[in-house]
Amino acid sequence: MTRIYITDEQYLIANRNGISKKNVYQRVNEYGWSVEKAITQPLHNTKNKKTDRSLMLLAELNGVNYGTYKKRIKDGMDPHEAAVKCNKYSMELQMALDNGIGTEAFYARLRRGMTPYEAATQPLKHKNFSKEYKEELEIAKSNGIAYQTFYKRVMDLGFDPMEAATKKPIKRISNAAIAIKNGISEKTYYQRVYKGWSKEDAMTIPVVKNKRYFNREQKANLHRSTSA
Repeated sequence: MTRIYITDEQYLIANRNGISKKNVYQRVNEYGWSVEKAITQPLHNTKNKKTDRSLMLLAELNGVNYGTYKKRIKDGMDPHEAAVKCNKYSMELQMALDNGIGTEAFYARLRRGMTPYEAATQPLKHKNFSKEYKEELEIAKSNGIAYQTFYKRVMDLGFDPMEAATKKPIKRISNAAIAIKNGISEKTYYQRVYKGWSKEDAMTIPVVKNKRYFNREQKANLHRSTSA
């Protein structure tokens, strides 16, 4: 996305209208507003004002958590737009962080052409490290030890390379895997976490089936009881 240049004169007009330089920049270069609208439309005062519950629910349906919704309004975004504008890659970014892939690395991968899922799940590799420990990495692989585990053992935990390649890792089941065992898809788990659920709730609370499903089940149960 091309960044739009905002002149000092335009920032001055915004300042006279009670709009900060940061707000103007966000409105134009992050929210896609015109410069004229960004420097003249007053900020919404969220203090001492009841939040519209319907918009909060709309925000939740669109995967926008409460904190993000409030911040958007505070930064000058229209309340309805704040509720419906989805955060691109938010779910994949959370997945990346869970996999030990930092924010900068995630977005750098996207710029190199990786899909969001690949950028979030493909283990990080370090060229010089891979060359130096090529033999040990092969041994680690044959022992079912992932590249990322071997790297962390050597670089962060101070393991001897051969020990890092041969010591069997303690198997720890991931939160996403626990969710799947509980009948909750990986996608649903990450959506819940992004919406502000605790990780424990996100991976254990069953998915509620829609009303149509329950109506169908009730009719089936009624039919079985009358046929008996």
